[in-house]
This record gives sequence, C-alpha cells and structure tokens, in this order.
Amino acid sequence: MDYRILPHGGEKISILGIGTSSIQAADEKEIEETIRMAVENGINYFDMASSEAKPFPAYGRAISDCRDKVYFQIHFGADYSRGTYGWAADLDTVKRS
Repeated sequence: MDYRILPHGGEKISILGIGTSSIQAADEKEIEETIRMAVENGINYFDMASSEAKPFPAYGRAISDCRDKVYFQIHFGADYSRGTYGWAADLDTVKRS
C-alpha cells in the first residue's frame, strides 16, 4: 500500500480508502469482514459520511483492536441520532456525534 503524509499532523494515510455509501447495502457480517480485510491490507482511511447509521456498529467491531491505526472522515455536524443522516449546528450535539 502506498501512503501520503498529511502536512499538518504527519499522519500516514493510505492512498486508497473505503466509503460507507454503498457498503451499507451489505449485511453487517460482510461489512465487518470487508473492513477487517481492508485494514489487514493496509487501508487505514474510511469516509464515514453515510446516508444511514447502519454500517457504524460493524465498523466499530472490525476496528476494535486497531482503532489507533485508522482514520475516519465525517462531515462536521453530521448527526445520526435518528438512524439516518441529519445535520446539527448545536455544539453539544456536534460533540456527541
């Protein structure tokens, strides 16, 4: 896997990443297996801007033993408290999400 170093924090980010847009169509077992395989093969960047919260528990289980080695991107203010993508500007809600 090739990586790029982020200029401000020095994080080493894989040039390939995985998003949640279409992976949410799979069942939780398949999502978990896919994410584990990705990490095992060097992918450490995951775009979590999903239309639904469905894939989040599977992601959590898949990276539970390597959370310090992966990076997530999500929209600032994204709120999944109702199970689908929503938007919040309230600071406490943003912090929880």
